[in-house]
Amino acid sequence: MPASKNNLEQENTKLKRAIAELTYERDKYKKIFDASADAYSVIDLSSGKFIECNQAAIDMHGVNSMGNFLNLSPADLSPELQPCGNRSDVLAKAHINCAIEQGFHSFKWIHSRLDGTTFNCLVSLTGLFIEGSQLILAVGRDISDIEIAQKQISTEASEKQRFKQAFLGEKEKFEKFVDLAPVGIAINSISEGSFEFVNEEFGRITGYSVDELNQMDYWQLTPEKYEKREHEQLELLAKYGQYGPYQKEYIHKNGNVYPVLLSGI
Repeated sequence: MPASKNNLEQENTKLKRAIAELTYERDKYKKIFDASADAYSVIDLSSGKFIECNQAAIDMHGVNSMGNFLNLSPADLSPELQPCGNRSDVLAKAHINCAIEQGFHSFKWIHSRLDGTTFNCLVSLTGLFIEGSQLILAVGRDISDIEIAQKQISTEASEKQRFKQAFLGEKEKFEKFVDLAPVGIAINSISEGSFEFVNEEFGRITGYSVDELNQMDYWQLTPEKYEKREHEQLELLAKYGQYGPYQKEYIHKNGNVYPVLLSGI
C-alpha cells in the first residue's frame, strides 16, 4: 500500500506539472494573440461567425467591443465588391478553401469598417481543425499607409525620371549649341580647376582632344607667372559672379605659349 500511495503521489505531481506547463503555454499564446498589433480573429466555419478576436481587430474595423465583434460575420467587414469586380462573399469562400486545402493562404483584400469606410489590408488565413471543429485563423494588417507611401515613392520616381529626361534633353541641346560656337568654351571645377566640359573649338585652340582635356585641369594650360592674376580673377568671380575679359597666355600641347582673351561666369 505505501508503495502504491507513493506512485499515486508521483503521478499526481507529474499531472500537476503537465497542467502547469499547458496553462503556461496557453496563457503565453493568448497574451501574444491579445497584444499583437495585427488583427487576429478566429472564424468557425460551421456557423460562419467569429468566435475569437483581439483588440487590434476591434480597433481596425471600428467596432465598439469584443461582444459586438463576435456578433458579426466576415461578410459584415467587407464591401459588396472587391476592386476586381467580384463579390466579396464569393471571393472570401475561395480564399478560405485555399487555406483549408493548403494549410495557409495570404492575399490582399479591401476591408470595411462599420462606418462604411474601406481600407487596404494584407490577410493571412490558416486552417485549423480543433476538437472536431473546422476553424480559420485570420490575421489582418492595415497596409493603407504603406500603399500611400509606395504611391508617393512611385510618383516621385516618375517625376525624377521625367526631370532627368528633360535635363538630358537640355544638356544635349546645350552641348550641340556650344560645339558649334566659334569660340572656345569650357566648364571647370572652381575648387580643383579640372575640366568638366569643353567644346570642340576649345580643343582646337589648345591642341588637345576633348577626351584629353577631360583628364586635365585649368592650371596645366596656364603659365606659372599668371597664378596670382588667376586667383584675383577667381576672387572677382566669387564676389561678382563673373570676371574678364582679361588677356593672358595658354600653353599649347606642342609647348608654344600664345595669347588668349578670357571671360568667366
